Parts: sequence; C-alpha cells; structure tokens
Amino acid sequence: MTSRDQNHSPARSFLAGSVSGVTKLLVGHPFDTVKVRIQTGIYNSPWACLKGTIINEGMRGLYKGATPPLIGWAFMDSLMLGSLHNYKAAMRYQMNTDNLPVWAVGICGMGAGWTVSSIASPVEHIKVNLSLPLSKY
Repeated sequence: MTSRDQNHSPARSFLAGSVSGVTKLLVGHPFDTVKVRIQTGIYNSPWACLKGTIINEGMRGLYKGATPPLIGWAFMDSLMLGSLHNYKAAMRYQMNTDNLPVWAVGICGMGAGWTVSSIASPVEHIKVNLSLPLSKY
C-alpha cells in the first residue's frame, strides 16, 4: 500500500463526492427553477422570475423540488469520486508506483465516468420520458 493510499481512504472519496453533489445542487438548482418557470410560461425573463419567486415564496421557492436531485447528485458524485479513487489505487498497485502518469489518470477518469454513466444514463432516459406530455404516449 502506498503512502497516498494510507492517507486517503475510499470512504473519504465517497464522502467528498457526496459533498460535491450537495454543493452542485445548492448552486445550480435555483438556475433550474428559473429555467423551468420561464419554459412553462410562468415568467417572461430570468430577472422577473428570480424577483417574483423571492418576493412571493422567499428564497426557499428557488429550491422547490430539490430533494430528488439532491439525492441523485450526492449519489452520482459519490459514486464518481469513489470509483475514481478505487481505479487510481488499482492502477498504482498494478504499475507499482505512487505517481501515475497523466495517461493512467485519464484511463481512471474514463473508468469512473463509465461507472457513473452506466447508472445515470438509464435514470436520465426514464426522467426524460416521464417529462413528456401525455399526448406523446
């Protein structure tokens, strides 16, 4: 086991991924709320939507419907960073080195991306199909 492996456990990588997912939701969900409300014709502009939502619903209005994406982002980012850590540890073990070359880190990143997309892609497909108007069925 390398010194890097001793200082950085897979559990910490999965936890860091969860924190990453929560952070993305806290920053990004208000933009999604504004986008959806403009697309559905509730407001005419982003500024009017932001202003109207905060006046009528408070800041919490910008986070309506945030629970499902919160769980999804936390899980997906946890899986991505945790699997990246595990792929890198396996690659370091296989190559018998503490410092991976850039190409090896890239392969580990592709593995982590594949791991996440094998779960995220079907979930997104279902989400998109559920968001279609009933007349499409």
